[in-house]
Amino acid sequence: MLLHADFYVHSMNDSLKFYIGALGFTKIDDFEIEGKLVRYLSDGMHSKCRAVLLKVGMGKAMIELVEFLDNKTDCKSWSRGYITLLVPSINEKICDLQIKNINPISDIFYVTCNRFGKSKIVFYSDLDGNKIELLEKITS
Repeated sequence: MLLHADFYVHSMNDSLKFYIGALGFTKIDDFEIEGKLVRYLSDGMHSKCRAVLLKVGMGKAMIELVEFLDNKTDCKSWSRGYITLLVPSINEKICDLQIKNINPISDIFYVTCNRFGKSKIVFYSDLDGNKIELLEKITS
């Protein structure tokens, strides 16, 4: 199931004015992430980001806006986006894909957001180099 598409933004405040004010999206969550995951997403150029999940309409899919908060340099990651797929088990999906000779391009990361709690994520790449994030919600 498609969970969300991610877009890198230069200014979260300006982007929120556009997506919420002009397009009618609703803010679902707003949180910061630090460390290895951010360094991975930014090709080592950043260590902290702000992520905002937005939703429009009655569907379940969302968009996630990501703004890097340190080293405000022009980062090539800003021109990329990726999709996030919700999976019941990261470990089972990794095994299923390895049988097809498809291997992850990242380590497994853990992230916590305010509304949805803790998640386990791993990245893959399609044939053109686009990233695909697999996400498993961790329940207590």
